[in-house]
Amino acid sequence: MKIFNHNIESCGSEWLRLNRLYSSRALCLTGQDDIIQLPPVLSRQWPAILSHYKRIGLDCTQHVIWDLQIERMLEYPQHHPSLFFFGDKENKLFPDKARYQITRLLNSKNTTIELAEKLGVLVPETQCFDRAVDAAAHLETVNFPCYLKPAISLSGMGISRCENQKELATALAFSKRYPTIPVQIQKEIRATHFLSLQYSIHNGRLQRLLASEQLIEGNSHVGNRVPSPYAPWDICDNLAGVIQRQGMQGVFAFDLAVVKNDTAEVFYLIECNPRFNSATYPSLLAQKIGVTEWITITLPTPHRDLEKIDLSGIEYDPDKGEGIILINWGGILYGKLMVMLIGNPIRQEALLKIFKQRIASGD
Repeated sequence: MKIFNHNIESCGSEWLRLNRLYSSRALCLTGQDDIIQLPPVLSRQWPAILSHYKRIGLDCTQHVIWDLQIERMLEYPQHHPSLFFFGDKENKLFPDKARYQITRLLNSKNTTIELAEKLGVLVPETQCFDRAVDAAAHLETVNFPCYLKPAISLSGMGISRCENQKELATALAFSKRYPTIPVQIQKEIRATHFLSLQYSIHNGRLQRLLASEQLIEGNSHVGNRVPSPYAPWDICDNLAGVIQRQGMQGVFAFDLAVVKNDTAEVFYLIECNPRFNSATYPSLLAQKIGVTEWITITLPTPHRDLEKIDLSGIEYDPDKGEGIILINWGGILYGKLMVMLIGNPIRQEALLKIFKQRIASGD
């Protein structure tokens, strides 16, 4: 039995304004005897999501704590904690010094780049700064185009693409307000694909979880595709082993970029996510229901109520092994839904077209 608290707020800087509603993603991973913590603002959506999961034959818990305070987990000592991220509050409640230290280190893109370089893993040309104000003083050393990235971020939040010094200086304007935020400036590479390689560590055993292709729009990650055209586990296995020996537990992932040259593909490590990421939820759900072809995508909608979302005829059918499942259903409150489209690529495209049409109307 588990108790799920997948609030993402503890893993990033306050200025990123991380969203509490992302905790809804964990519901699809729960079992009947589990407990999940959700923000009370989602209680109105609860009947609709339960009805959706019941119709598609997906077992999930009906035991909810409408409160994201992590201290509530201590009220259920018989339930094993499932956490999005192992940060300050998590370590205080469930002390694990080694896990806390390696998670904290790898949550910084700067530390990940430095560790990868030390182990001989190929990374893009990157300058790392402990403070944003220091980056602002080194504009003349940058090769353009480049990306300015907060060292601690999620899903592309806060990332800016810069063509020249003027654009980089403009992007760094936030440093006047947040001068001590660590950042990195990374030279752009001409990638054909972006990948996520997920691992898990349970009971001291390191396992490959799943390789997926990332779907990118601009600087933001909007979804994942399985199967992936590439699965370069050999690039990351040694690094994953080092992380394991330093105390990592649970799920973590590496993001990679694929660059084609005249003779072969070259893989560049971009960052490590020492936690669940947005691909973890559909990956574990796919294992739970036994499907191997799917994509996820986050789409905008004028609707603010799940009851308004028409899934008739396109909802996941376990007998056919295809259809749509709502994953990040809490996003409906700010006009976004993350969905999983299951089936072969042709069926995925047909499902996506129908779903886009249905959620586009605010009627």
